[in-house]
Amino acid sequence: MPYSLLLKATMIAATTALNLSGVNIVGKATMVFGASVIAPFIAMFFFAIPQLNLQWISFPAPKPMNWPKLLSLLLWNTSGFDSVGACAGEVKDPAKSYPLALLVSVGLMLVTYIVPAFVGLSVAPYFELWKGGTFTDIAASVGGRPLEIWLGLGGVTSAFGLLLTRLCMSSRLVYGIAVAHKAPQFFQSIEEKHGTPWVALIITAFCTLLLSGSEFTLLAEADMVLYCISSALKFSALIYLRFTEPDAYRPFRIPVGNVVLTGLTTIPLLVCFAMVLLGSPFSHLVALSCLMFSIITHVWLEAIVPFLQRAASAAAVVYYGMKEKFTRTYSRPTHTTFSADPQDTTQQA
Repeated sequence: MPYSLLLKATMIAATTALNLSGVNIVGKATMVFGASVIAPFIAMFFFAIPQLNLQWISFPAPKPMNWPKLLSLLLWNTSGFDSVGACAGEVKDPAKSYPLALLVSVGLMLVTYIVPAFVGLSVAPYFELWKGGTFTDIAASVGGRPLEIWLGLGGVTSAFGLLLTRLCMSSRLVYGIAVAHKAPQFFQSIEEKHGTPWVALIITAFCTLLLSGSEFTLLAEADMVLYCISSALKFSALIYLRFTEPDAYRPFRIPVGNVVLTGLTTIPLLVCFAMVLLGSPFSHLVALSCLMFSIITHVWLEAIVPFLQRAASAAAVVYYGMKEKFTRTYSRPTHTTFSADPQDTTQQA
């Protein structure tokens, strides 16, 4: 256990250090990590070509089906694209680069999920026998020990790259919340050389370390319930602002009409609601706790703090007003007479 914690702390410290070096370093490192993750799967596909088949289609699906866990992991594996908006201020021409990057990213994501799954189902079609590490076993069966090691290293690299980008985006979300005066102002602290929100980054990394000992599936379910709630709010805001502020400036505008846009967001909204309803009791507890914390924080910052500031200002005005009135009322002028003899230094009041 101590070694596991040390490894997690080392990985978090390394990704935090890279993030402190600026978003350009993070972007370049992510490209290298992405290529190193995809490469062993491509090799596995070519090694497995003689064994590819569709016989697995006739095999029954595992029973009972755990739909909440399936939806949580499915959404977790395909989520996060909206988070890159937090880095738009540090990206050159995001209106053009973001759609292109999104198109390429979604394509690569589908390929890296579908192709390995196709290979895995062809080589090991019995779903109920799959477990953590099955892909490395499949790699060993089609490409030997070297491919198994390569794929295992790719998995480590994938986890490192994912943590690297998540810290980058999450820290900037916290920074943005602070800029909007919805979080303590010390989160706005910026490292001048690279423009990194270092306080938000370090606190985000520390929170990540605290959660690193929890079970992955439980974290994924809780994360996805919160993600679905936030996504439902985003979709609702998208539709609302399209109808209420049609002429507002937008760096990027979805090239469809309002009615079509409403129809396109209906399915994601239904998925979000289904995910929230099907979530586990633990995920509901975490989501409810986070929502209550958010509501309390919002009320504190928007209502209680301004009220206390106004009350303090009013109390200060009353205090200094009464002090001045008291001084004028009860103070008496002091009359001093001096001796006519310039050598006499005695004074009589």
